Amino acid sequence: MLLSKALPLEKPFRLRLQYFISCFILFILFLGIVSCASLTRHEPSAGYYEMYNKWSREQKNYEGLQQSIQSLVVVFSPEMVVAVNQQKGKIYGWTADQLEQFISQEKLELEKKTKVFLGFYFSQRRLGSLTRKNSPWKILLDVDGKRFVGELKKDRTSMAELRRLYPDLTLWQTPYQVEFGVPWKFLEGKSFTIHISGPLGYQNFTF
Repeated sequence: MLLSKALPLEKPFRLRLQYFISCFILFILFLGIVSCASLTRHEPSAGYYEMYNKWSREQKNYEGLQQSIQSLVVVFSPEMVVAVNQQKGKIYGWTADQLEQFISQEKLELEKKTKVFLGFYFSQRRLGSLTRKNSPWKILLDVDGKRFVGELKKDRTSMAELRRLYPDLTLWQTPYQVEFGVPWKFLEGKSFTIHISGPLGYQNFTF
């Protein structure tokens, strides 16, 4: 009698065992998919990092132990334009013709202006917007005794892509595109300085 009562319990136990085995197999498959996905990412090459380090500057300001300003500046020299677009081409699978088209277009723009990527963080968020009306901040370019004021707009590119292109960019920084009304040719071969300036603080980036 005791044995006949115990037999019905065997089926639910088997079902539970099969359920846990199925879950374990699915978990292993999920890990495999994630691993494969991570392997297919096109990480920047050593050559890209070399170019990025040449044309980027990062600076942090502190008030006591608290970070007040953090900025990343990336200058789009012709060679940096090539490097960035080559990296974008890997991400999006551009053809050689598409890559050449984007590079040519951006180099053509440099005949009229100088372009900069800026990541900016200010601890007082309400005052940290560079595009807000009556913003206290200005972005300036000094070269060969002349000063140019930058025109800014927010960079709407996804943060995931931006951080692939600009490894030092943090999630706390707001990305901007900055343009100066001076052809790149005027800067080429010269030392120049980009300033982030305002009554709340300042930073200088010399190239």
